[in-house]
Amino acid sequence: MAKYKSPEMSWSVQDLHQEWRRFNRQSMCIFEGPLHDKKDSIKVSYLKLLVGDKGLDVFEGLTFTKPEDMAKLTTVVKKFEEYKTISWWP
Repeated sequence: MAKYKSPEMSWSVQDLHQEWRRFNRQSMCIFEGPLHDKKDSIKVSYLKLLVGDKGLDVFEGLTFTKPEDMAKLTTVVKKFEEYKTISWWP
């Protein structure tokens, strides 16, 4: 992943909804591009790195129906979306 700039989630911006959209769009380019052949658990690990310290704290607070769901990229992204909807709207 050193040949391009990795997306970064900025948790300090005013419009976190827009920031998540931008971050998620850029992240999906990596997951569907250079990481397309990697297992979901590896993609989730990359996502946890890309969201930064605050995002990792959010991830650790998410609840999953089954423990194995924590290793499914689409499920984890959906959980971040749910967190965003609950926590970010005034």
